[in-house]
Amino acid sequence: MKGKYIALLLFGSYSRGDQKPYSDIDVIQVVDKHMLSYGVDRICFSVYTINQLEKMAKKGSLFILHLINEAQTIDDNVNVLGKISKCFVPQRNYSWYRKELKTSSKLLDIDRDFYMRCYLKLNKLSCYILRSYLYSIVYENLHNKISFSIDKLEYYFNDSDIGVALSLRNQRDADYSHFLTAKKVIERYIKERINNEFLTIEALIINFYGKSDYLVLLGLRLLNNEDIPLAYGEIEEQLDLKL
Repeated sequence: MKGKYIALLLFGSYSRGDQKPYSDIDVIQVVDKHMLSYGVDRICFSVYTINQLEKMAKKGSLFILHLINEAQTIDDNVNVLGKISKCFVPQRNYSWYRKELKTSSKLLDIDRDFYMRCYLKLNKLSCYILRSYLYSIVYENLHNKISFSIDKLEYYFNDSDIGVALSLRNQRDADYSHFLTAKKVIERYIKERINNEFLTIEALIINFYGKSDYLVLLGLRLLNNEDIPLAYGEIEEQLDLKL
């Protein structure tokens, strides 16, 4: 583990007890001073300050609801879960969020060569877009009864292809055909063919600068040579968006 912490929370499949053999272990590391999220072997550390978590809670972040409903305390003397639960304010509608995710899916229109250069990031990005898009739909129907289990997501949409697509997140090796399968599942739910009309990621970012901060940030992370984990709620927090 890097640096000091004031609280550690377990979330995700290991917190729910429905982990698969290939599942990562997801941990929230709450710190006094912000630092980048990181990974150690199969453990993904998503790093936040309390202020960041509270700010996201006040804006109705579904990631925060995920923590409130399902996270388990590893070490916490400051009652982080209690604090974010108290200030969580849900949004009535997440359609704007789905619009941003739909636009950002253009980043997935890449050829095999580009995929082979940064397949780990693309695998996680495709899963992030699909999972976030679907959870926002489920929340609008079930509200606080929502489960963030992939098995429950498959059941809700009656679609086993969702689990196949989302298993790409834990794929350690390059698998372009699996990536294309996940992309097709995303296209089915956003009801649109994924197409980067500007041909390259760089041109896509330039043309959406000032139009979609979401796409721009995700695109820049994709092009960054450093392996920065795509933390669940970090994108929304960095952009200071509604979610």
